[in-house]
Amino acid sequence: MTESIERFNKYIKKLIDIADSSTDLDKSYIIAANTFFNTTLNSVPTILMDYIGPIIKKNEQLIYTKDDEILNSLSREVSNQCSDKSSSDQESITTVINMIKNKWNEYSEDEKLCIFKILKVLNSEYCKFHAC
Repeated sequence: MTESIERFNKYIKKLIDIADSSTDLDKSYIIAANTFFNTTLNSVPTILMDYIGPIIKKNEQLIYTKDDEILNSLSREVSNQCSDKSSSDQESITTVINMIKNKWNEYSEDEKLCIFKILKVLNSEYCKFHAC
C-alpha cells in the first residue's frame, strides 16, 4: 500500500515538472504548488490520491484512448469535486492541470504520450491502493 502512495506522489511531481517546463508564466505558481504539495505530503501522504485519484479513475476512458479532451475534463472535475476542499488545495491542483492544458496543443505527440503514461500510472496506483 505504501508503495502505491509513494509512486502516485512521485508521478504527481512529474506532472508538476511538466507544468513547470510548459510555462513562460511567473514561476511563483509552480513554486507555490511545489511548496503546497511537499508540505501537505509530509503531513498527509494520501491527500493527493484522495483528491485526484477518483477524478483520474472517472476519466480513465479518456486516458486509455489518448483523448485530447482529458485535461479539459480533469480541470472541470477538479473544480467540481474539490469545491469542498480548502481554496489553496484546489488552486494548487487546478494550477498544475491548467498549465499543462494551456500548452497542450504545443506539445509533440511524444510529450503527450508521456503525459498519458503518467496519468495511466496515477490511475493504476490509485486502483491498487483502493482495490478498484
